[in-house]
Amino acid sequence: MRLASALLIAALLSPTSAAALCEMPITRPVVMTPDVTTAEGGVVVGTQFDGGSGKEEGDATQRAWTIKTKTGSVKPTLVELAPGLVAYQLPAKIDGGELFDGTKAIAKLARAKGPSLPLAAPAPTKITYKEWPSRRGNSVQVAAVFGAIPADAIALVVVDAATKKPRSYGLVTAGALEIPVYYQGRCSALPNGTSLTSAGDKVILRWVDKTGVVSADSKPIAVKKI
Repeated sequence: MRLASALLIAALLSPTSAAALCEMPITRPVVMTPDVTTAEGGVVVGTQFDGGSGKEEGDATQRAWTIKTKTGSVKPTLVELAPGLVAYQLPAKIDGGELFDGTKAIAKLARAKGPSLPLAAPAPTKITYKEWPSRRGNSVQVAAVFGAIPADAIALVVVDAATKKPRSYGLVTAGALEIPVYYQGRCSALPNGTSLTSAGDKVILRWVDKTGVVSADSKPIAVKKI
């Protein structure tokens, strides 16, 4: 992913054998914005799933991580932007520091002097739901299509229009005007708390920018089946 695909990463196996089984995915937190200066945002961390062997590291919510400052260590304020997408913010009265994963510095975070200017609300041309048969069950993808995408946008969050609860998110890829915000296949994995958006559902969209600031909400829009 432009920032490593932190949310809907499908751990797919080679289709060379019809009897092939899916490997157990390894979950890892991925820092998407390693150097942030902001008044309201933070370091954005996503959940990544990798196939094959490796060490299980957990999802984007890492409560043991700390921010080291000139005077000591503090706990960051964790804000869930969507299932599997978390902003690590500076606590009150802390001007900056380095985010540590327990052994090494993985990001820098500084407080801006002035307020952040959030991106304008997303204005998609459509949101689509597509379902197709595969060898063992169906695959589903939900995607938002745009005429233009803000240069500073790194992710798009899907929110239930009725409950205002985030359902899923997708990552912005340079040059692409379609953002997959949900994918489920035979060998894919999704962050805990992710909800399927189906055809006919009404949803709201929010941008997340490179400083971890969330935009205004879009107008509710109905999802169309294609």
